[in-house]
Amino acid sequence: MDKRLFRGLIETILGLLGRQGFRIVVGHGHGPSIAEFKRLTPELEKKCGLKLFSARREDESDGFGIQTDHAAANETSLMMALRPELVHLENLSLDLEEKPKAVSGKDPRTHSSPEKGRQAISIQVERMSKILRGALEG
Repeated sequence: MDKRLFRGLIETILGLLGRQGFRIVVGHGHGPSIAEFKRLTPELEKKCGLKLFSARREDESDGFGIQTDHAAANETSLMMALRPELVHLENLSLDLEEKPKAVSGKDPRTHSSPEKGRQAISIQVERMSKILRGALEG
């Protein structure tokens, strides 16, 4: 999405939320959208009177973030934990030398599991709970 269009959309939504009495918004997206949201955060917090947060951590190399890859082990593990009926690894080639198309990150055929998905969700719930409680108390 064009950055100007994205900014206008986010600014409109946050402005409406601020006028409705919301104090905190957690914005999370995928790749470029979350990077742009984080870049705009200081300015939009002032303009909209909100505290803005993201579920994205500075270092997500452990693989337990939320949407840290593209159709690879992290996203597949999350879906295995949340909506396993939507995961069809059998549609991917059995040849592990052949990288699946549109996958960016660790191979989901060998690195994903429902347990990893549940662990990522648990880590994020605990982390964001602390952050948001602290924001509400402050």
